[in-house]
Amino acid sequence: MKERCLNLWSIAPLVRIFIPLTAGILLSSIVSPNSRLAFATAIICLMSLAAIQFKPWTQEFKHRTRVGLVIQIITLLVGMLLGVIHSSYPQNHLSKAEPCEGKVLIRVESTPISKAKSTRFEASAIAQLKDTKLTSLSGGLIVYGPPESFAELAFGDKIWINTRLQPISGPINPHEFDYRSFMTNRGISHQVYINDQKQYAFASASTDWTAVFTSSRDFLQAELNKLPLEKDRISVISALLLGQKQTLDPDLGKSFAAAGAMHVLAVSGLHVGLIFLILSKILFFFERVKNGPWVKASILILLLWLYAGITGFSPSVLRATTMFTAIAIAQASTRRTNIYNTLAFSGIALVIVNPRIIYEVGFQLSYLAVVGIVFLQPRIYGWINSKNWLIDKAWQISSVSIAAQIATFPLSLYYFHMFPSYFLISNLIVIPLTGVVLSLGLIYFTVCWIPLIQNLIGQILSWSVDLLSTLVSWVGNLAGSQIEIGDLKVLQILLLYGAIMAFIGYCVRYHLTWLKIAISCVIGMVSIAALTDEIRSEQRLITIYEVRGKEVIGIKRGHECWLMTETGLESKDLSYMIEPDLMASGISEIHQITFDKHFQIVRKDMLLSQESIKLGKMELKGPNSLVHLAKIVAETNLSSWD
Repeated sequence: MKERCLNLWSIAPLVRIFIPLTAGILLSSIVSPNSRLAFATAIICLMSLAAIQFKPWTQEFKHRTRVGLVIQIITLLVGMLLGVIHSSYPQNHLSKAEPCEGKVLIRVESTPISKAKSTRFEASAIAQLKDTKLTSLSGGLIVYGPPESFAELAFGDKIWINTRLQPISGPINPHEFDYRSFMTNRGISHQVYINDQKQYAFASASTDWTAVFTSSRDFLQAELNKLPLEKDRISVISALLLGQKQTLDPDLGKSFAAAGAMHVLAVSGLHVGLIFLILSKILFFFERVKNGPWVKASILILLLWLYAGITGFSPSVLRATTMFTAIAIAQASTRRTNIYNTLAFSGIALVIVNPRIIYEVGFQLSYLAVVGIVFLQPRIYGWINSKNWLIDKAWQISSVSIAAQIATFPLSLYYFHMFPSYFLISNLIVIPLTGVVLSLGLIYFTVCWIPLIQNLIGQILSWSVDLLSTLVSWVGNLAGSQIEIGDLKVLQILLLYGAIMAFIGYCVRYHLTWLKIAISCVIGMVSIAALTDEIRSEQRLITIYEVRGKEVIGIKRGHECWLMTETGLESKDLSYMIEPDLMASGISEIHQITFDKHFQIVRKDMLLSQESIKLGKMELKGPNSLVHLAKIVAETNLSSWD
């Protein structure tokens, strides 16, 4: 395996650039260097590059290790520089400007999406008009409004809003999802609520060429809405073909996630790869004419990037489109490409444009999945040799699924805390049907000007999507379809990846050293889990949460927790704002006690009962009975509350 890794290191030089580049970006967020350090970094990089270029000793073979190390350090510093540049905002940025009051000119950056309770769209700030003074602004924001509002707005339109912008608030409760950081990584720092149509006024229509992507997506979405399908099925095909998951039914989304088929609903390398293959087959005749391969490559690249724009330039689509662009150019020039080099090239391009992209879960899982498929799938596929065409194709699909799961499941456990048990079954269904749906979708869009043929293709497309949704929902609803995993530490994830890589090394080279490393990693991971569980079993904690402006008391004893909540709180609110902390605390049993103005928190450590009530063996005699929260934990038999 060592020789194989060294060979990869030499034939894929861009991998040697991608790794330290991303490491430098991560390091910049940890050490938080200032602009002066960034400038010094730039000077060091330039001087080092000049030394490597002009010093004769750098060309000597015996100094290759030193030169390589210098280049790695330079790339690391460049990564830090990129991180600093993209995290430094100008003075007119929303995060630095004075509180935005008065009129603010914004540009619509996404099509308004209406849901049951609200409508929202993303926008960018342009200028502020205050006391007849116009000043420039920059930065992103989210605009909320009532359901079915902003229907007249389109991507690229400019509007004046007359309401105060609010910074996106950070998490209130422990271990709560940090929505502010999530949006900051997308360049959005503020939000605004427009409750009345009088609070905004149309300024000008879009003149930006990028609006063609949104208008094209809206046109294609309108064509999909003509299909004889229910709304939830339309949302599935919109997600699958156009990458629009905003209207996806939550229950249906959970079924896809439980079946291990959620990747189908997020336009990714699977979709781009299938489209690349389909278009390559359609354009085969260009290979027979002079300069035909270059014409074919140009058309492929143009169509792939058009599709990437229509689907919203998501990280997985950008990665796949950049990679297939390199493949198309290599095919036209009849040169062989190294997939790792191509993959690293796409990663470097995306990271340079937007260094924050490395923090996105989709980016991380996308690259891991492709690396797993490229490295592991041929080896896994070689385990079974069958002359039966159907069995061979089924195993080929299964080997792809297994390779992708091996590469991504540790990170998936860290982020999503669950593992789909029947991913092999679902992918045997999903991958072929996805190819059928994509092919039919392309034909459906192409013949939209021939109603008779479009209706026929649309009917077949509807049957295919309905079959796909039904089968995936069936798999997702099977008993034990997903295994829930508790909170895992970063060190456990690293040890799990270490065990996987070491075991792969053992399977490739059959050296016992690799097996010993794998076993050691597993032992370390299990030891951390056992120690953590032991600590959690002894915990005695009281946590006061805030959920939608209401206080929730969480009394934790070992692996059990009693939640004292007011009436009116929805379960999804508790799940979103409290469950992460309960999972991080190792809570396996949750008991909820609902009250209606019976309690009031006083001084954050005292409980005031407004009427007589019995908590297990403890009785609070109201009105205005006062008790210390710690006393409830110490003296009350909590199990009797149920």
